[in-house]
Amino acid sequence: MSSQESFFPTPSDAVTADDPGDAPFATPVWAAPPPDLIPGVADLSIELGRSPDTVVLVEGARAYPQGVELRLVVRFRETHRRAGRDLIERLNLHHGRGSLDLLLPAGGLRWGVQFSDGQKVTSMDESPWAAGVPDGVSPADWLVDHPVMDSLTRPSNSMDAWTRDIWLWPLPPPGPLRLVCSWPDRGIEETAVEVDAAVLRDAAERSRPLGL
Repeated sequence: MSSQESFFPTPSDAVTADDPGDAPFATPVWAAPPPDLIPGVADLSIELGRSPDTVVLVEGARAYPQGVELRLVVRFRETHRRAGRDLIERLNLHHGRGSLDLLLPAGGLRWGVQFSDGQKVTSMDESPWAAGVPDGVSPADWLVDHPVMDSLTRPSNSMDAWTRDIWLWPLPPPGPLRLVCSWPDRGIEETAVEVDAAVLRDAAERSRPLGL
């Protein structure tokens, strides 16, 4: 074997650097945070709804000029461990940002936001991905004409808490941002709270290039 010959065989189906199939997928701006920016972090803690055994919160936000990541947190108290596991299983399936083909029970968790210009988006809204990329449009150039809220991560949970990161697009305009929550099965009637979108917009201004 010559010194220039590799010990390892070359697979016949190896993908070369210039193979078109190796090109990265161009994600629409509304679908996910920009990969080339470090977000500005907002000190945000909002109680969306409460009952004697359940609290729904937004704990923390990471903002970009294009949109904002919100961390949705459910904290709960159950007498029996099995009941807690059942609750987490239901959240993983039916909280409106998981498996959207599954029917959300009438009394399940719902939440959403309304911008100062009147536009709103809820966890019941269908993702634009469900309709597919329009014909003749590149994914990178695909824009939608309404706010989008979709999950970014798989849920995480402990014995008494459930968490998931949510992407909200676009960045809310100046003025009040209204957050609404309802969860009748857990004793939380429709509740609304307002925050100043400035806290998110100020954080977005602190975002910076990743530099890679």
